[in-house]
Amino acid sequence: MSARKRRGLVAAAAVLALSGTASALAATSSSAAPAPAPALVEAATCAAPTPLVAPDGSRTAGETVVSFQVPALTRLRVEGATVVAVATNTGCAPQATDRFVVGDRLATPAEVDAALALRTGDWTTPGAWHPAS
Repeated sequence: MSARKRRGLVAAAAVLALSGTASALAATSSSAAPAPAPALVEAATCAAPTPLVAPDGSRTAGETVVSFQVPALTRLRVEGATVVAVATNTGCAPQATDRFVVGDRLATPAEVDAALALRTGDWTTPGAWHPAS
């Protein structure tokens, strides 16, 4: 084999080796990139408080009409001063109009802000806890 052919083969082998290294580096660097945050999934219609129906005065013997409201509630789990999990009863992520509670007390403004910052995940199951990390 002539020296010219040998140099051509060496050059071709070097190009192939370098391109493999470059693609391996690209694969390594792309796998180190953080995964995108999961999308926000909410119920088609978020449960919201509705006004009580005003009685119209009509009655039927033996019937009782009962009306009640279930407020939009966001429950928070707090460890130390950090919100660690959040659950709602609406099928949607926390909304500013929700009532925010930690155990048997109202949440502080900082705890409410931490809960409102959760804008990812599947919230369609009321009462399901979502980690706040």
